[in-house]
Amino acid sequence: MESSEIKEKAACPICDDFFTDARILSCDHTFCSQCLSRRQETTCYVCHGQTVPTSEQEIQQLTTNEHVNEMVGELIRKSKAFLSAKIKRNFL
Repeated sequence: MESSEIKEKAACPICDDFFTDARILSCDHTFCSQCLSRRQETTCYVCHGQTVPTSEQEIQQLTTNEHVNEMVGELIRKSKAFLSAKIKRNFL
C-alpha cells in the first residue's frame, strides 16, 4: 500500500489529519469526534445524506471506530520508531 493510500484511510475527511477518537455515523463514514463537534453543518461531510449529531453528548454516544483508532495508533508508533532509527543512523 502506498503512503497516499495509507494517509487516505487514516485521515479524517474534515481535518485531513490522522483520526483522533474516531466515531462512526450511521451512514458508515468516520470522523474525529472533535471535528464533528466543531462542524456547523448537520449532514455528513462525505455523503451529505446523514444527519450528524450536534451536541457533545450525542457525539460521544456514537460508536467508536476501534479499527481506525488502532490503525492510526500503530501508524504513529511505527513512524516514531522509523524516525528514531533514522536519527540514530545519522548521528552515529
